[in-house]
Amino acid sequence: MTQHASTAVKMAALALAAPALLLPMKAAAQQMALGGPTTDEIVAVCSRAHRPNQGAIAECIVRRGGEENQRAAAEASKRADVQSARADAGEERVSCANQIKTGVGNGAFKAERLKEILAGRPAKDVDLCKVLAQLKS
Repeated sequence: MTQHASTAVKMAALALAAPALLLPMKAAAQQMALGGPTTDEIVAVCSRAHRPNQGAIAECIVRRGGEENQRAAAEASKRADVQSARADAGEERVSCANQIKTGVGNGAFKAERLKEILAGRPAKDVDLCKVLAQLKS
């Protein structure tokens, strides 16, 4: 009876742990890149914490694996938001540059005024939208 119960517990633990243990390689690579624990590390921690209770080990693996996947997804979402904001800022700068170019070209802005605004400023420190606002004022 004990042998059958032990086998049943092991099979149940395997069934519960399978999703966490079978994470795709890409997800495991993302976890490593993000500095989170790998699936092997999660299994080791859960095994040490809950030995010999196979059911508790399996539940721990599933829970921790899910937490790590959620954390990785949240960090990926934050990175995507930052990249999107940078792209939006880049589009805004291009729009400002085009307005300056058009304004100087059609005489709405004086080229001399633009030179005064830009004089002595390193190119990397120039905010074209602020320059546009100064030209308009």
